[in-house]
Amino acid sequence: MAIARALTTDCILVVDLAEVAESAFAVDPHRRIVYWSEATEKLLGFSTAEVIGRRCCDVLRAGQEAGGACGHCLRPGEKPGATQLVSQFKTQATAHDGRSKQLCVTAVRTHSTEGEVRIMHFLREMPTPLAAPEPAAAPAPAEAEPALRAAEDGRGDDTTVMPAPHLTVRELEVLRLLASGLSTSEIATALSISPITARNHITRVIEKLEVKTRLQAVVTASRQGLL
Repeated sequence: MAIARALTTDCILVVDLAEVAESAFAVDPHRRIVYWSEATEKLLGFSTAEVIGRRCCDVLRAGQEAGGACGHCLRPGEKPGATQLVSQFKTQATAHDGRSKQLCVTAVRTHSTEGEVRIMHFLREMPTPLAAPEPAAAPAPAEAEPALRAAEDGRGDDTTVMPAPHLTVRELEVLRLLASGLSTSEIATALSISPITARNHITRVIEKLEVKTRLQAVVTASRQGLL
Protein backbone atom coordinates (compact mmCIF):
# COMPACT_ATOMS: atom_id res chain seq x y z
CA MET A 1 0.00 0.00 0.00
CA ALA A 2 1.44 3.36 -1.01
CA ILE A 3 1.88 5.93 1.73
CA ALA A 4 0.20 9.28 1.04
CA ARG A 5 2.58 12.22 1.05
CA ALA A 6 1.77 15.70 2.36
CA LEU A 7 1.30 18.25 -0.41
CA THR A 8 3.02 21.54 0.39
CA THR A 9 1.50 24.82 -0.80
CA ASP A 10 4.79 26.05 -2.23
CA CYS A 11 6.05 23.27 -4.49
CA ILE A 12 4.32 21.46 -7.31
CA LEU A 13 6.69 18.53 -7.31
CA VAL A 14 5.41 17.10 -4.03
CA VAL A 15 2.35 14.96 -4.64
CA ASP A 16 -0.30 13.73 -2.21
CA LEU A 17 -1.22 10.25 -3.42
CA ALA A 18 -4.43 10.37 -1.40
CA GLU A 19 -5.70 13.07 -3.78
CA VAL A 20 -5.09 11.07 -6.96
CA ALA A 21 -8.53 9.89 -8.06
CA GLU A 22 -7.86 9.32 -11.76
CA SER A 23 -6.05 6.47 -13.45
CA ALA A 24 -2.41 6.93 -12.48
CA PHE A 25 0.68 5.13 -11.32
CA ALA A 26 4.11 6.22 -10.11
CA VAL A 27 7.56 4.74 -10.72
CA ASP A 28 10.94 5.27 -9.07
CA PRO A 29 14.18 6.11 -10.96
CA HIS A 30 14.58 2.40 -11.77
CA ARG A 31 11.13 2.35 -13.44
CA ARG A 32 9.72 0.15 -10.66
CA ILE A 33 6.09 0.82 -9.76
CA VAL A 34 5.67 2.30 -6.29
CA TYR A 35 2.06 3.47 -6.56
CA TRP A 36 -0.96 2.12 -8.48
CA SER A 37 -4.35 3.83 -8.11
CA GLU A 38 -7.68 2.06 -7.79
CA ALA A 39 -8.79 3.65 -11.06
CA THR A 40 -5.77 2.08 -12.78
CA GLU A 41 -6.75 -1.31 -11.37
CA LYS A 42 -10.15 -0.92 -13.04
CA LEU A 43 -8.68 0.36 -16.31
CA LEU A 44 -5.99 -2.29 -16.79
CA GLY A 45 -7.15 -5.14 -14.54
CA PHE A 46 -3.92 -5.51 -12.54
CA SER A 47 -4.20 -5.31 -8.75
CA THR A 48 -1.79 -3.23 -6.67
CA ALA A 49 -0.28 -6.39 -5.20
CA GLU A 50 0.50 -7.69 -8.71
CA VAL A 51 2.41 -4.63 -9.87
CA ILE A 52 4.24 -3.02 -6.92
CA GLY A 53 7.98 -3.46 -7.35
CA ARG A 54 7.75 -4.48 -11.01
CA ARG A 55 8.91 -2.35 -13.93
CA CYS A 56 6.07 -0.50 -15.59
CA CYS A 57 7.09 -1.59 -19.10
CA ASP A 58 7.01 -5.24 -17.99
CA VAL A 59 3.53 -4.88 -16.52
CA LEU A 60 2.09 -3.03 -19.49
CA ARG A 61 4.17 -4.96 -22.02
CA ALA A 62 4.79 -1.66 -23.79
CA GLY A 63 7.94 -0.40 -25.44
CA GLN A 64 9.46 -3.84 -25.89
CA GLU A 65 10.96 -2.76 -29.20
CA ALA A 66 13.11 -0.29 -27.25
CA GLY A 67 14.53 -2.94 -24.94
CA GLY A 68 11.69 -2.85 -22.45
CA ALA A 69 11.67 0.90 -21.79
CA CYS A 70 9.32 3.48 -23.24
CA GLY A 71 11.94 6.22 -22.95
CA HIS A 72 9.83 8.62 -20.87
CA CYS A 73 11.06 7.57 -17.41
CA LEU A 74 14.10 8.70 -15.52
CA ARG A 75 17.35 6.89 -16.06
CA PRO A 76 18.93 5.38 -12.92
CA GLY A 77 20.34 8.16 -10.76
CA GLU A 78 18.84 10.93 -12.88
CA LYS A 79 17.33 13.88 -11.02
CA PRO A 80 14.51 16.13 -12.24
CA GLY A 81 15.30 19.71 -13.12
CA ALA A 82 17.62 19.62 -16.12
CA THR A 83 15.07 18.02 -18.45
CA GLN A 84 11.38 18.55 -19.19
CA LEU A 85 9.19 17.98 -16.14
CA VAL A 86 5.97 17.31 -18.07
CA SER A 87 5.57 15.18 -21.17
CA GLN A 88 2.63 13.69 -23.02
CA PHE A 89 2.69 10.70 -25.31
CA LYS A 90 0.62 7.83 -26.68
CA THR A 91 1.33 4.19 -26.05
CA GLN A 92 -0.27 0.79 -26.54
CA ALA A 93 -0.55 -1.35 -23.41
CA THR A 94 -1.81 -4.86 -22.77
CA ALA A 95 -4.40 -5.22 -20.01
CA HIS A 96 -4.56 -8.16 -17.59
CA ASP A 97 -7.12 -9.94 -19.78
CA GLY A 98 -4.89 -9.64 -22.86
CA ARG A 99 -6.83 -6.86 -24.54
CA SER A 100 -4.88 -4.04 -26.13
CA LYS A 101 -5.45 -0.56 -24.74
CA GLN A 102 -4.60 2.65 -26.53
CA LEU A 103 -3.52 5.14 -23.88
CA CYS A 104 -2.71 8.82 -23.79
CA VAL A 105 -0.20 9.32 -20.97
CA THR A 106 0.75 12.54 -19.19
CA ALA A 107 3.97 12.00 -17.24
CA VAL A 108 4.97 14.46 -14.50
CA ARG A 109 8.21 14.36 -12.53
CA THR A 110 7.49 14.66 -8.82
CA HIS A 111 9.10 13.88 -5.47
CA SER A 112 7.98 13.01 -1.98
CA THR A 113 8.51 15.15 1.09
CA GLU A 114 11.65 13.08 1.72
CA GLY A 115 13.02 14.03 -1.69
CA GLU A 116 12.38 10.65 -3.35
CA VAL A 117 12.13 11.06 -7.12
CA ARG A 118 8.95 9.75 -8.71
CA ILE A 119 7.36 9.90 -12.16
CA MET A 120 3.58 10.10 -12.01
CA HIS A 121 1.82 8.70 -15.08
CA PHE A 122 -1.77 9.89 -15.61
CA LEU A 123 -3.65 7.64 -18.05
CA ARG A 124 -6.54 8.22 -20.44
CA GLU A 125 -7.89 5.43 -22.60
CA MET A 126 -8.35 6.45 -26.21
CA PRO A 127 -11.41 5.13 -28.05
CA THR A 128 -10.97 2.31 -30.53
CA PRO A 129 -10.50 3.84 -33.99
CA LEU A 130 -13.55 3.54 -36.21
CA ALA A 131 -13.51 2.53 -39.85
CA ALA A 132 -11.81 5.10 -42.02
CA PRO A 133 -14.33 7.68 -43.27
CA GLU A 134 -14.65 8.82 -46.85
CA PRO A 135 -11.88 11.24 -47.84
CA ALA A 136 -12.88 14.81 -47.06
CA ALA A 137 -11.77 18.03 -48.61
CA ALA A 138 -8.56 19.41 -47.16
CA PRO A 139 -9.19 22.07 -44.51
CA ALA A 140 -8.24 25.67 -45.15
CA PRO A 141 -4.70 26.53 -44.03
CA ALA A 142 -5.98 28.50 -41.04
CA GLU A 143 -7.90 25.42 -39.85
CA ALA A 144 -5.21 22.88 -40.64
CA GLU A 145 -2.36 24.63 -38.85
CA PRO A 146 -3.56 24.08 -35.22
CA ALA A 147 -4.33 20.43 -35.92
CA LEU A 148 -0.92 19.96 -37.51
CA ARG A 149 0.84 21.54 -34.54
CA ALA A 150 -1.11 19.30 -32.14
CA ALA A 151 -0.13 16.20 -34.10
CA GLU A 152 3.51 17.23 -34.27
CA ASP A 153 3.87 17.86 -30.53
CA GLY A 154 1.95 14.73 -29.51
CA ARG A 155 -1.13 16.46 -28.13
CA GLY A 156 -3.52 15.38 -30.86
CA ASP A 157 -5.60 12.27 -30.12
CA ASP A 158 -9.00 10.80 -30.78
CA THR A 159 -10.48 11.87 -27.46
CA THR A 160 -12.82 14.79 -26.98
CA VAL A 161 -10.86 17.95 -26.23
CA MET A 162 -12.42 20.28 -23.71
CA PRO A 163 -12.28 23.98 -24.62
CA ALA A 164 -9.31 25.64 -22.98
CA PRO A 165 -10.14 28.29 -20.36
CA HIS A 166 -9.21 31.88 -21.03
CA LEU A 167 -5.99 32.64 -19.18
CA THR A 168 -4.30 36.02 -19.17
CA VAL A 169 -0.74 36.36 -20.44
CA ARG A 170 0.53 36.57 -16.87
CA GLU A 171 -1.47 33.49 -15.82
CA LEU A 172 0.03 31.54 -18.73
CA GLU A 173 3.49 32.64 -17.59
CA VAL A 174 2.72 31.43 -14.07
CA LEU A 175 1.33 28.15 -15.39
CA ARG A 176 4.46 27.44 -17.44
CA LEU A 177 6.69 28.24 -14.47
CA LEU A 178 4.61 25.85 -12.37
CA ALA A 179 5.16 23.18 -15.01
CA SER A 180 8.90 23.82 -14.70
CA GLY A 181 8.73 22.89 -11.02
CA LEU A 182 9.15 26.37 -9.55
CA SER A 183 7.77 27.20 -6.11
CA THR A 184 5.65 30.25 -5.33
CA SER A 185 8.64 32.26 -4.13
CA GLU A 186 10.68 31.26 -7.19
CA ILE A 187 7.84 32.28 -9.51
CA ALA A 188 7.62 35.62 -7.71
CA THR A 189 11.34 36.18 -8.22
CA ALA A 190 11.22 35.14 -11.88
CA LEU A 191 8.37 37.54 -12.63
CA SER A 192 9.53 40.33 -10.28
CA ILE A 193 6.29 40.25 -8.30
CA SER A 194 5.52 39.65 -4.65
CA PRO A 195 4.95 36.09 -3.35
CA ILE A 196 1.37 37.09 -2.43
CA THR A 197 0.70 38.22 -6.00
CA ALA A 198 2.26 35.02 -7.36
CA ARG A 199 0.09 32.94 -5.05
CA ASN A 200 -3.02 34.82 -6.20
CA HIS A 201 -2.15 34.13 -9.85
CA ILE A 202 -1.68 30.42 -9.05
CA THR A 203 -5.03 30.32 -7.27
CA ARG A 204 -6.80 31.86 -10.29
CA VAL A 205 -5.11 29.41 -12.67
CA ILE A 206 -6.28 26.48 -10.53
CA GLU A 207 -9.81 27.88 -10.39
CA LYS A 208 -10.00 28.50 -14.14
CA LEU A 209 -8.77 24.98 -14.90
CA GLU A 210 -11.38 23.66 -12.43
CA VAL A 211 -8.91 21.51 -10.52
CA LYS A 212 -7.82 21.32 -6.88
CA THR A 213 -4.03 21.11 -6.87
CA ARG A 214 -1.04 22.47 -8.76
CA LEU A 215 -0.17 19.02 -10.02
CA GLN A 216 -3.67 18.60 -11.46
CA ALA A 217 -3.39 22.06 -13.02
CA VAL A 218 -0.23 21.10 -14.88
CA VAL A 219 -1.67 17.76 -16.03
CA THR A 220 -4.87 19.42 -17.24
CA ALA A 221 -2.98 22.23 -18.95
CA SER A 222 -0.77 19.72 -20.74
CA ARG A 223 -3.81 17.83 -22.02
CA GLN A 224 -5.42 21.05 -23.25
CA GLY A 225 -2.30 22.16 -25.10
CA LEU A 226 -1.55 25.13 -22.85
CA LEU A 227 2.04 24.07 -22.17
